[in-house]
Amino acid sequence: MPELPEVEVTRRGIAPQLAGRVISAVAVREPRLRWPVPKEVHGLAGRKVAAVRRRGKYLLLDCGDGHLIVHLGMSGSLRVLPRGTPAQKHDHFDLVLGDRMLRLRDPRRFGAVLWTSGDLAAHPELRAAFSSGFLEREDGWPGLRALYGLRLARTDVMEHALTYRAIASGEVDLMDVFSTDGQLERLRLRLLEDDRHFFPDYSAVLLVRRELTERFPRTWARLRETLEGRLDDHRMARLNALVDLDGRHVADAAAAFLSGGASASTGAPARHAIVGEIAALTRDHLLLVAISVGAAVLLGIPMGILAARFRRAGQLELSVIAMLQTVPALALLMFMIPLFGIGKGPALVALSLYALLPIARNTYAGLMAIDRTLLEIAWVLRLGELRRLLRIELPLSAITIMAGIKTAAVTTVGTATLAAFIGGGGYGTLIVRGLALDDTGTILAGAAPAALMALTLHGVFELLDHWIVPRGLR
Repeated sequence: MPELPEVEVTRRGIAPQLAGRVISAVAVREPRLRWPVPKEVHGLAGRKVAAVRRRGKYLLLDCGDGHLIVHLGMSGSLRVLPRGTPAQKHDHFDLVLGDRMLRLRDPRRFGAVLWTSGDLAAHPELRAAFSSGFLEREDGWPGLRALYGLRLARTDVMEHALTYRAIASGEVDLMDVFSTDGQLERLRLRLLEDDRHFFPDYSAVLLVRRELTERFPRTWARLRETLEGRLDDHRMARLNALVDLDGRHVADAAAAFLSGGASASTGAPARHAIVGEIAALTRDHLLLVAISVGAAVLLGIPMGILAARFRRAGQLELSVIAMLQTVPALALLMFMIPLFGIGKGPALVALSLYALLPIARNTYAGLMAIDRTLLEIAWVLRLGELRRLLRIELPLSAITIMAGIKTAAVTTVGTATLAAFIGGGGYGTLIVRGLALDDTGTILAGAAPAALMALTLHGVFELLDHWIVPRGLR
């Protein structure tokens, strides 16, 4: 049986003779090889051989809309001969290309001549789940579908990490992957070959500042010696699995790679690290909530007062604020990026706008609910507008206003988790990471403290009610 070096030598020998030529005829003298020669092989005339490749011990002739696959079996051989050369015994297959032909000779008939036009095109019943970027970009699913002529029963948008769970449970049959995903090592998914080379080849590169290479030439040389040529897709997927699935720290996985063995550390350092991270994220999240709700209070209460004083203009004002509330929180955060960039700045602006409605509307409702008789008494006592507002109207509206502020604070705790999508920090950082890794534990590590913070703030505002609301109104 020809071994890999012999098959590669054969490929190199026939490739220059076949590449770029058009198939003019096909002759199948013996259709009963190791597997029957498919009927599609008889209709190859007119197709152009774009390239000759090798996959293991199989030779692949790229014909544009499919591949002619040739396997030499135990005794097979391929020769390029002048067209019309008489066939001898055991010459089972000829591929004629102009003035020459490719002939398969196989005395024991253990070889094969097969045809493939792409596996997916033959299965329109499959269900797919793709990440939004892959589904919408021209260099993703739209271009791939057009090149291969694919049709699927259903195509859904799904967060990339969640598609692994969906495919493992049988909810979908097809997904897009990164070739270095750690999940590929554990789930043993079948990767489909891009035999028409729609996707370009990607390689990892070392990227450093030029001054580093000049200041530390020996360190740079050592880095190159250690890393270059050692990280292929399979090895990178194993390292990612250590971090994503086994809970190892990134430094531990890197040490395991550099030492050439498995790291002896457990997930304990990672657990200690996440506890410290939660403490830091609590400060971040509390800062987001305090500043955004504080800004909403400073804006919302005066806006509610103005709406109560000027009814028609007030209705327009409250309608505009209500319209902001109808915009999805994540979309509002994204709208802030062109104006304020990425980070805490746009997150604080968006969260403040989102917290305005309950504060402004409750202030308006509280002032409008005051008994008119009390206001007339204040007028008889010749209290000025400001003194009447501070001494009578705001104290009488305190319960309603505090309810609005409480609602804004509690809801902002939840909404602030979305700030992580634009680099705003907070508990959402863990939730986003957990979604990316399909790690329920990491998601809960961000969601549970957020829920606890919301309950704590609710209790704090209940105590503030006793201090701010006049005793007779409690």
